[in-house]
Amino acid sequence: MAPRLSLTIVVSVAKKRFIPHTIDTATIVRKEGCVSNLIHYMTNLKLTLDHLPFTSIEKLVDCLHWARISGKRIFILGNGGSAATATHLACDLGKNTVTAHLPRFKVVALTDNLSAITAIGNDLGYDNIFAEQLENLVEEGDVVVAISASGNSPNVLKAIQLAHTHNAFTVGWSGYSGGKLSAVVDLPIVIPCDSIEQIEDVHLIIAHMVTVAVRQMGMDYGVGFRKAHVLPMRERVGLHAHH
Repeated sequence: MAPRLSLTIVVSVAKKRFIPHTIDTATIVRKEGCVSNLIHYMTNLKLTLDHLPFTSIEKLVDCLHWARISGKRIFILGNGGSAATATHLACDLGKNTVTAHLPRFKVVALTDNLSAITAIGNDLGYDNIFAEQLENLVEEGDVVVAISASGNSPNVLKAIQLAHTHNAFTVGWSGYSGGKLSAVVDLPIVIPCDSIEQIEDVHLIIAHMVTVAVRQMGMDYGVGFRKAHVLPMRERVGLHAHH
């Protein structure tokens, strides 16, 4: 086994005194490997961002803006990291888009009521934690945003199924090849990536992109706002009714 070498480096501190510092060469190798992994991660993330489905994201912005104008509610849901993104998006839409001459967003994260989630999960099964909450609240024309990296979470899919029975407009954020979610929502937004960490990164970036775009759209909408006739959501964003 080759002997471990060490390097003694003289470090200048405030140009007044010198402190000898010994660095293990094995540590240098490990750090170089770590930096290489970090650069690889960021390179792949940049490539993913370059291939975002901007047309679909633009439709989502339009969808959310018109939900706001027409007084419809927005429900957001997801599991794990996606639950955190759901809460984050609900917070940003509710707080960071306030415009004096427009109604505020009526937005609810179905990930935040721990009492309801644990009660439903314990009594009716985890697959029902979002659908059961929606059943109490969702109405025709509301928007349901489901976030699932895999697109295959049973409780997310069940919530979308329930939303459709009430003729709500459904949006699905996923990754990989879209999973089952992309096939059953009105507006799929699929991140073309096979890294769950990067899919979740991009979902949060989209949450911020959408918040900023919706806020600007509200500011541009004009002080002379009045609650006029609003087209059905699918017609607004140029989509056909879900079948």
